[in-house]
Amino acid sequence: MDPAVGGGLESVAIDMTGPVEELVALEDDADLDTLVRVVATSLSDRRRDVLALYGAGVGRMEIAERLGLPERAVKRDIREIVDRARTVVTSSSVPPVRGRWRRHPGGAGPS
Repeated sequence: MDPAVGGGLESVAIDMTGPVEELVALEDDADLDTLVRVVATSLSDRRRDVLALYGAGVGRMEIAERLGLPERAVKRDIREIVDRARTVVTSSSVPPVRGRWRRHPGGAGPS
């Protein structure tokens, strides 16, 4: 394939995903699933509904309409959900590193 013609090596490299990249992507997905599960179990039913809709890409205004809430309450709920996720990540001493979590030496969080 001639690099000067239509995409070349760059497009081939982008299209190819090796086993290492696939494994990293699977680990990233598993880490995210774990974080969402931990955070969701600590939320009220209403906030779990907000999280599900927001995670599905629904905007604040539409979430408010669907759940019969003021938009300001939805904004506050989303802020609380994000704060809880941040707390889970920092308190478990497993902050994200290149898409994966790692344990800090001595169990301490980031400095």
